[in-house]
Amino acid sequence: MSLNEIFKKKKFPIFTCVLVLLCIAVAIAEYKIPWLYSYGALWTDKRRAWQYVSFLFTHGNEPSGVLFVHLGMNLLGLIPFGILCEKVLGTMRTISIFVVQWCVTVGLFLLIGKDTSIAGISTVVYAYAAIAFACFIKVAKHSKRVIWKNLLTYYFMIEFIGIISTLNPITMSGLGICLHTSGFVVGGIFAIVYHKKIKNSLEVVEGEIR
Repeated sequence: MSLNEIFKKKKFPIFTCVLVLLCIAVAIAEYKIPWLYSYGALWTDKRRAWQYVSFLFTHGNEPSGVLFVHLGMNLLGLIPFGILCEKVLGTMRTISIFVVQWCVTVGLFLLIGKDTSIAGISTVVYAYAAIAFACFIKVAKHSKRVIWKNLLTYYFMIEFIGIISTLNPITMSGLGICLHTSGFVVGGIFAIVYHKKIKNSLEVVEGEIR
């Protein structure tokens, strides 16, 4: 079994697709109307009720190049990790991870927030990455050498290393490191909680291959 087989499951990752489309739509809106960033991001002061939701889909700031680089980096993780989670865990469990991480992000931001808009969908990406990593380990352990013949394996490895390497004072503030690390923690907890579901889903995929 390889990661490709998991992605080929018939179940359509509707929730992940909705998240991706929202991120792209908001980014385009920001590009067309730059001042929307100030109304969508979650700031340490002058908060508005909708910002507790809109901050998840708000990317970067001026200049517009930063906006699309930020969006692209997040989508490079959200698309593969989100789809894998939804294929393996199902839509409702994937939504539950999203909701919990959203609450944790807002809670930490309100508790220790000293920076301006530093949080967003990337904290959810880190949570999904932890689930994807758990799946990756199980597939690698079960399939042994077969998994290394799949190009998707190397993409996942590069992406895992990439997001971990960003957790440093050079690329993130202290609050940013805290928020994104919380994603790993939340995802890790869900990986343990959904251990049997992950195992059963992978066994189903293996059975379909045979």
